Amino acid sequence: MSMEEPLQDAPSSVDVDTPMQDTASATAPAPVGKKRPRLDFNALGVGERKRGKSMFGVLVNTLNKAKAEDKERNASDAAKKRQLIDQRLQNKLKKDADSVRQAEEAKKDKLSASRKEEELQLKDSIYKSRRTRFPFLSNFLLTSDVIPHLDADSEGVEAFQLSSLVPPPITSPSFVLSPNHFDASSKSVYLNAQGAGACLQIYSINGMYEYIITQVKDAVEEEWENFKSERAMGVEDIMTLRQNVAAAKNGLAKTRGGTEQENGDETPPSAKDENAADSTISADGGEHGDDGARDMEPKVSEMDVDDGDREREGVPEKKVERPAAVDEDDAVEY
Repeated sequence: MSMEEPLQDAPSSVDVDTPMQDTASATAPAPVGKKRPRLDFNALGVGERKRGKSMFGVLVNTLNKAKAEDKERNASDAAKKRQLIDQRLQNKLKKDADSVRQAEEAKKDKLSASRKEEELQLKDSIYKSRRTRFPFLSNFLLTSDVIPHLDADSEGVEAFQLSSLVPPPITSPSFVLSPNHFDASSKSVYLNAQGAGACLQIYSINGMYEYIITQVKDAVEEEWENFKSERAMGVEDIMTLRQNVAAAKNGLAKTRGGTEQENGDETPPSAKDENAADSTISADGGEHGDDGARDMEPKVSEMDVDDGDREREGVPEKKVERPAAVDEDDAVEY
């Protein structure tokens, strides 16, 4: 029993060490992490590349450089000349487009005027022939009329279906027939006045002809007067169209003359340089130029000239007449 008691009282090494480690870990301070040093961009130079620069910044910088280069390029004299040339070309294109449009409109107006003139001429000839021929044709009988059959039992008479040449009869005759117009021996012609309940008018043949002729003449004259007003309006339209065509032609001629003057005044720089170079060469090397010209000119004394050729030139050559070739079939045998 005495041996077991000291064993129980003596603490084990494991039991003593573990609490000491726990206390040490609990009391020891945690290690603090190091902070990154911040970069001072203001301290860097202008030419040095800044760190952490984004692609957007690079893009903006390139765009700004391009804008600056464009400004410098536009500020130069060559850029100004280029702009002037472009503006002149645009103005020339506009003028050409306007001239082409005016030419097309003038062409259309000319065609329409010629067509209207042809139509008026055709109508004029038609109405003139109607005016002269219709009164002459009214002297003949019209077979196109439908004459009703008159019976004793019929209560009334239907109206005539007159042709288009003769206007429909009126209720009251245009003139009153005297008793001398009636002829008992001649055949009577029955005309029904238009309108219900109208009485029959009995005319002689001569009276009927006179009545028809007067009606036809009145209708033709009325038709001619209407056409005269229409013709006057058509002539005015044709005159306005032709005036527009003439104005368009004058405008085109003026624009072409202006463009030719501008092209003549504006000589290209290459031509000017060539003219200047030619003038300088002629001014500096005039003597050499004369010598070269003299050398190039052939000397008459040194050239071999045939005097016989000159004499032959003055005398006309005699043409030798050769007999025509005779076919074997045409040869005459004696």
